[in-house]
Order: sequence, then structure tokens, then C-alpha cells
Amino acid sequence: MPDDFRVRFATAYDIEVQRWVNAAARGGIDGPTAWDGYAAAAVCTAGIQSLQEGRPVAVELANRSEVLA
Repeated sequence: MPDDFRVRFATAYDIEVQRWVNAAARGGIDGPTAWDGYAAAAVCTAGIQSLQEGRPVAVELANRSEVLA
């Protein structure tokens, strides 16, 4: 296992950037959405609460279909 995360994830980063470039060339977008950001924030919030309280904390997300409707 490499000590440097950049070495471990270099291929994944290259693929992500290439997908973005390809989508931009088509006039579109490809990548994380606002929902992805929301979910990441919810996970971080639960993680911080878990650390503070010393117990597992469930990640609670709104119903995506209702939010995006």
C-alpha cells in the first residue's frame, strides 16, 4: 500500500478528469452533483457526532426522489 494517496488513486483521478474533459467537449457535464455534496456533508456530520459522542451514528439522508421532484 503506497504511503501517498496520490499514488494509490492516480488512475482514478486521471479517469475522473478525462470524463470531465470528454463531457465538456460534448457540451455537457459529468461529475458530482449537488446531491453528492449533500450526502458527503451528511456523512461528515454523522462522523463528527460519532467522534464527539463515542458511539456509532446513523447517516440520515432526505428521500432523494422527494427532494429532486
